[in-house]
Amino acid sequence: MPRSELAGFTDYRHQSLQDMVSDLKTWIENLKDTIHFLSDTTKELERIGYWKKVDPDFQSINYYAMRFFNTADKEITSILAEIEKEVKPNHIDRIRRLFEVAHELNDNYGKVWHSDYTYKKEYGREEFKLVEELYANGRDMAVDMLDLSNLAMRLKDFVGYEAKPKSGKTSRFSWLMLSPNFYGIGINLKKFFSRWKE
Repeated sequence: MPRSELAGFTDYRHQSLQDMVSDLKTWIENLKDTIHFLSDTTKELERIGYWKKVDPDFQSINYYAMRFFNTADKEITSILAEIEKEVKPNHIDRIRRLFEVAHELNDNYGKVWHSDYTYKKEYGREEFKLVEELYANGRDMAVDMLDLSNLAMRLKDFVGYEAKPKSGKTSRFSWLMLSPNFYGIGINLKKFFSRWKE
């Protein structure tokens, strides 16, 4: 489903579990793209020697963002695999926690870039354009994750819902056959003896 243009304003109240699963998959793709961009751009700035001219607080938030986005990618991937079987309360808590960290990260990006950035911003310089792109991409990803709060609220409605019936369970008496025969009950000897081999 299309999400709101305004961060954190997507209305999930009318959306299905499948809609939310689709959005979570999109978040994973966006997180992976952002992680690669931040990592590659940081390495390039280090390679050309400009990284040491970048404000230390910005360096710190950049590294923090990369670590958080990597954690979020793994966390959402894990949650997706689990909710395809059954939605549990811990899924709500985990998604909500990702939203909270993203919210803090968004605020901190703003503080560091606009208020606390103590080093000279060399606007127009090619190397500094890479720093601006780090800021823009990192903060955009943090802002994009603000919708996780609304998704978590809607996901509460599905707690206990089993999307797929549990499979792989065999009957305790799978060797017993209640099929029509001369005596009315039968035993599957292959299954009966295979139980003792396991």
